[in-house]
Amino acid sequence: MIKKITYEELYRNILRVVEDTGDIKAMQDAVGMLEGWLHKEHEKDFDYVLKHLPRLRIAMNKKMSELGAAGNFESAETIRGIIFDSYKLEAPYHFDAYCIALEYDRPVEQQFYLPRRAVLKDLAGKLEDLEYGRIKELFLECPPRIGKTGILSFYITWHIGKRIVTGK
Repeated sequence: MIKKITYEELYRNILRVVEDTGDIKAMQDAVGMLEGWLHKEHEKDFDYVLKHLPRLRIAMNKKMSELGAAGNFESAETIRGIIFDSYKLEAPYHFDAYCIALEYDRPVEQQFYLPRRAVLKDLAGKLEDLEYGRIKELFLECPPRIGKTGILSFYITWHIGKRIVTGK
């Protein structure tokens, strides 16, 4: 008799393989499964997927670093692409992930968000709260040159892009 397992059990098994072995195919399977899961359009699944993406990325980053240190740059680059796919998957739902995905392949010296992420992540969270109606209004009072205009430019593109995709 074949045992029927849930999506959660299957994902946990794939994640265990990723964490224990660092298998690249399992990483691709995990991100692909989460992407398919998001398209099922069940609200509880959104929460589950978005909650588990960071844990998957931690395991992928660890393996990518190990491979890079060992000189296996081709495999490390493959994992880097899978990590990028995971940020693109999360980007429509989380503003921080959108900002990271937007600049993922930009040369470091040209990046805006990642070098300032420690300072801007809280503001990105507040802008996300504004987007989802968790707060009604937001007033910015920050020191000069902190990145207010830049982060707001990113926010406007995220906000408009969400409307174009959803038609709302």
